[in-house]
Amino acid sequence: MLIIQYFLWHYLAAPKEILKIWRNFLIFFWHFFSIGLLFRTFFSPWRRLVLVKRAVGFDIKEFADRIFANLLARFFGALLRSAVILFGLLVESAVLVLGPLFLLIWIFLPLFLIGFIRFGFSGIVISLIIVLLLIRIFFKSYLKQNPWLLFGSIKSLKIEEENFGYLLDAQSTKIIHEALGELLEKQADKLFKGLLKTEEVGKIISRLGLEKSKIQLDSRISLNDLLKNALILARTDLTSKTGKSIRISPGDLFSAFVVLEPDFLSSLSREAGFGKDIKPEDVLDVSAWIRRETEAQEEKKRFWTLDYLLRISGLAKDWAYGFTNTLDRFSFNLTAAVSSQNIEYKLIIYGKAIEAIEQILARAGENNTLLIGEPGVGKREAVLGFTYLVAHGKILPVLEHKRVIELELNSLLAGIQSPGDLKERILRVFNEVEKAGNIILVIDNFHNLVLSGVLDAVLSYLGSRNFQVIGLTDYGNYHKHIEPNSALLKFFEKIEIPELSQSQTLFILENIVSFIEKRAGVLVTYQALKEIIDSAELYIQDTPFPEKAVDLLDEVVVYAATKTKDKIVLPAHVHQLVSLKTGIPTGKITEEAKKELVNLEEEIHRVIINQDEAVKVVADALRRARTGLSGKDRPIGAFLFLGPTGVGKTSLTRALSKIYFGKEERIIRLDMTEFKEDASISNLIGSFKEEKPGILTSAVRERPYTVVLLDEIEKCSKSILNLFLELLDEGRMRDALGRVVSFRNTIIIATSNAGAELIRTSIKEGKDLLQIKAQILDALQSEGVFKPEFLNRFDAVVLFKPLSQEHLLSIAQLMLESLNKRLEKEHESVLVITQELKQKIVELGYDPVYGARPMRRVIQDKIENQIAKKILKGELKKGERIIIKPEGLGAGG
Repeated sequence: MLIIQYFLWHYLAAPKEILKIWRNFLIFFWHFFSIGLLFRTFFSPWRRLVLVKRAVGFDIKEFADRIFANLLARFFGALLRSAVILFGLLVESAVLVLGPLFLLIWIFLPLFLIGFIRFGFSGIVISLIIVLLLIRIFFKSYLKQNPWLLFGSIKSLKIEEENFGYLLDAQSTKIIHEALGELLEKQADKLFKGLLKTEEVGKIISRLGLEKSKIQLDSRISLNDLLKNALILARTDLTSKTGKSIRISPGDLFSAFVVLEPDFLSSLSREAGFGKDIKPEDVLDVSAWIRRETEAQEEKKRFWTLDYLLRISGLAKDWAYGFTNTLDRFSFNLTAAVSSQNIEYKLIIYGKAIEAIEQILARAGENNTLLIGEPGVGKREAVLGFTYLVAHGKILPVLEHKRVIELELNSLLAGIQSPGDLKERILRVFNEVEKAGNIILVIDNFHNLVLSGVLDAVLSYLGSRNFQVIGLTDYGNYHKHIEPNSALLKFFEKIEIPELSQSQTLFILENIVSFIEKRAGVLVTYQALKEIIDSAELYIQDTPFPEKAVDLLDEVVVYAATKTKDKIVLPAHVHQLVSLKTGIPTGKITEEAKKELVNLEEEIHRVIINQDEAVKVVADALRRARTGLSGKDRPIGAFLFLGPTGVGKTSLTRALSKIYFGKEERIIRLDMTEFKEDASISNLIGSFKEEKPGILTSAVRERPYTVVLLDEIEKCSKSILNLFLELLDEGRMRDALGRVVSFRNTIIIATSNAGAELIRTSIKEGKDLLQIKAQILDALQSEGVFKPEFLNRFDAVVLFKPLSQEHLLSIAQLMLESLNKRLEKEHESVLVITQELKQKIVELGYDPVYGARPMRRVIQDKIENQIAKKILKGELKKGERIIIKPEGLGAGG
């Protein structure tokens, strides 16, 4: 059977492949020596070195010199082209002859082998070597593509009347054949164990962060069901959408197990210690990812394929185009940079933008384009994808032989002494671009060129057919500097590059992670990539996808490699780094943290006296946020604190900042009495006309992980209150420049004294706060202080009670204990706290209008000042117990 298959391969399949390779090399050498292009431009001047008439009138000498120089340039060009064409045609002729010759040798090779035997021992050895080589090629090429030929059981294997065996790759064929030899109930188990030994499944398991040794399966899956699922998965797999024939690999079979046995995957997730279960779709995605990597590696080995050969840069492609000596000093050749890179994934992600760029640049007129998008969305990646098509000749004919060159503006502007120098340099560069005839100029931050004061020079070239530009800019600079200039805008077609989705970003990370891994010597798990995307979405708001995910991936890999010295990057590494960067606890909750969260009220009550309702509401919000139950498209928490001055509203805010963000200082406080006028809205969000940043938006952009305290919010204008509706509802607002500012990592606390008198009166009458809450809110709405839609945006509206004498004494205790902590730390001394001292502080400091707030000033003026003088006079001894008599503090006023 195998002998027959060998001869079928030798005389049918192999000759077809030989002819295909022969055709590839014929096309390649024609392309490499640019024979077609050189024929078309045979009499063109060498590198467009021509003299043009400059002087007015007719000068016979000038005319003769110009004609002679131009003829010389054409002659020199024709001479060089002739040499390359001649050599190229010789190589083509050699390939043309060698191809059929090799095919004839191949066809008669068995006869030649028999003939070699006549030469004795040496002939036998040569024949044997050739036979072994042929057998190896037969097995590696033909039987690897048709592995069912080796196993009769596989050839006859059918699933739902379909010849399943023809769809299996070599490894899957062998594993299934071995499993078919077992009893029916053990076939799946045997197959599963065989899969674990394959390289492809090993890579899948590693990417999932699992250990082979811990994977065991006691399955009752029938082999028929398993193979049926594998076929479905192979047909829906990303790789099968490329037009390639379906081949069921070990990865497909492993994925089929996972789909049919979801509990098996959950148990593996728990054993691996992941916070989230691995889902079947995760395994399917990793399987597709590994297959793409494998196919890319296989493609690199097939040097005889046309795609591989055409990646090799050819000769003489730019001989018909002009020199660009000045441009070369201030630019970067993107065409050369991408010619050897494998960046096909950019074509998938940015396909629509790349197609639009190609269509616009292929026009006869108005053939410049402007890519607009926020920094980090991938404008340059789209340009690189387009450049890749140009470099490999997969482009419209009119764009063939173009060079995509990126103008480096910073380099261009370096060393410039005056505007005149800049204009002269730009004119020199642009003149070379136009004369060269094959340059597509890429200008990043195109608005900077507009602002450089040389716009007139730019406009004079943009109308030329030989001058093409791809400009890159963001929305803010487009609207401000480019859009108002209609004379400039008419030369450009606008292409908007939107932010990528999370799934598109994941695809990009899968394609670039191997380069980052090699640099650091680590392996990044699939779960870590997903966690990077989730964390980037949640905690990085001022940069769009994919850039923020790519940057975070780079940081996580460096952190794991240098700080923890781990070789496997897990979601835990992402959580650790994000916590370090933000100060926010993320990731799996430790047992200690669980206890702290459960007893959060007790922790807060150490610094907040009374106000049980407020403490409980805040504690509940923190627990929801830490356990991931709060909405991710809103602030972490939003509260309106109502009550008299000096009852603990600000103190609770500070406590909240310290508990959640780690520091009391992480508070952005705005006194809303400064925003009484509608015009003051520009102070909050900035002014477009004045190019002034906003107090609130700038502060949150700089410190996105913070508590935002809006003090006395009832005193700001109604327009500003309306501005906060979007912030409280969606967790973001736009500044005056149109930039989105995220508040999703902030806790919003608005305080108000509105209704304070009603609260005092009700408490004196013995009413419970919960009973009067509705009454107070109704009163605030009827008086027009707050609208219902504003109040409903908060997670909770919290009423703060006035403080009793007992509460005031407790607050005095807390204040004095805080003083003692500082004394112990700095001077190893303590203040003796007595009931009489506390009563005196309350007597001196309590104010019916300002509550307990003045008590802090009393401690500062009456106690801290005394101790400070004692320290400076050297009267305070180490370990001394400081006693301050209440009567020495003076009388209350």
